[in-house]
Amino acid sequence: MSKDYADQLLMESRNNVYHKSNYTRRMPCPNRWKLKPKHQWADPSRYEAKANREFPECPSGETGMVDMKVNENGIWTTIECPICGYIDFWAAGDGDELF
Repeated sequence: MSKDYADQLLMESRNNVYHKSNYTRRMPCPNRWKLKPKHQWADPSRYEAKANREFPECPSGETGMVDMKVNENGIWTTIECPICGYIDFWAAGDGDELF
């Protein structure tokens, strides 16, 4: 995926600890894959947490695109799927491969 000028501005503002930004970004939901059998999980407690969610996999499907809610606060980025409720967060640079 090529980066445009808006993406470059967002990346440059990540070094500012007072930076705050809320926007939506169209992307596949990270919770889109089907739940694998329990014996394939390294940590069974994480399997139980995902299996007990209302949506263990996002109804948008593996190829569906969702308008994810993105909240940037300093170096922290939080994404939330409005369909399945999946939430993930990371520090700048740690989870940017999702974008």
